Amino acid sequence: MLLLAGMLFGAGLAIAGMTEPTRVLGFLDIFGTWDPTLAFVMGGGVAVTLPGFAVLMRQSRPWHALRFEWPTRRDVDARLVVGSALFGLGWGLAGFCPGPALIDIDTLNLPQQGHPLAGVVTAGQPSASQFSAIKAAGVSKVINLRPATEDAGFDEAAVVQGLGMEYQVIPVAGPGDLSMNTAKALDKALYEAGDAGVLIHCASSNRVGALLALRAAWCQGASDKAALALGEAGGLTKMMPMVQQMLAEHKKE
Repeated sequence: MLLLAGMLFGAGLAIAGMTEPTRVLGFLDIFGTWDPTLAFVMGGGVAVTLPGFAVLMRQSRPWHALRFEWPTRRDVDARLVVGSALFGLGWGLAGFCPGPALIDIDTLNLPQQGHPLAGVVTAGQPSASQFSAIKAAGVSKVINLRPATEDAGFDEAAVVQGLGMEYQVIPVAGPGDLSMNTAKALDKALYEAGDAGVLIHCASSNRVGALLALRAAWCQGASDKAALALGEAGGLTKMMPMVQQMLAEHKKE
């Protein structure tokens, strides 16, 4: 029952967009480009919880325990205030809800490593020997943006699939491949991954950050500022001016 409840909770966070920092930061940016999406998530939670508690309060005991463990404290102490403040600061600065922390990135040491989204690690090209650690850290899907014409020096598909991870290629050879189609392909790949840990990489992570920024703006409605910040967190560097221009031109269409 606990496992089922945890899975349901995690799925709800992912589907509602709580794992997307651009959604969270957009919701908290009330004086900028405000995104009210998460207000509906909170409202939906309250709408389900209040009637649920009303029913539970009438029950003599829970299904799988001898008694209910209702909170009894009503005071507001320093620990509650400090803890709440730290929670809010972390959420507001990083855009991550603490619930969907899925990947133990501290165990990884990948080139140009980033963690722009909950459950998503970005990087430059990993070596063949690093994929075992990548799997052990919680990654179950690898998305490679390097086309077949770029030689990694080993058969990456065979290594990844041999370890039991899913492998997908979305080829982005250069600026010409940064398009709505590839942004939608990445959006679909991440949606299909669900709560699974994902690694997205190219040679240096620059293309990864660029495509993440375009996906955030074009597929998720993020502001240019939020999308570019996400891109930088994912490795966007030299392609920054080009991505800025693409976002500006897209608004004119």
